Amino acid sequence: MFADGTLSNELLEIQVSVLPNEDCRWPLINSSIICAGDEIGGKNPYHGDSGGPLMIKYDGRWIQIGVTSMSHEYETPYLPAMYVRVTEYMDWIQENILD
Repeated sequence: MFADGTLSNELLEIQVSVLPNEDCRWPLINSSIICAGDEIGGKNPYHGDSGGPLMIKYDGRWIQIGVTSMSHEYETPYLPAMYVRVTEYMDWIQENILD
């Protein structure tokens, strides 16, 4: 969803940087959270992006490290977003992926 409320007909992507959690400016940050954003170019997740992947390229392969969880309520392109850290839930994922 764009800031004006319209929807895209195409799958969109942005490049963000993983930031230290203390830079995230959210009150409830812990080890299960990854803070990431684009403080220079102002591209960050917006409403409707929850559940989307946070991916990194490692050794030639794309790996999902996070799930978009929370972005700021209003269009604040220079404030980073919070992503749930996938590795914190690997046991649960492995137990349930075969169900």
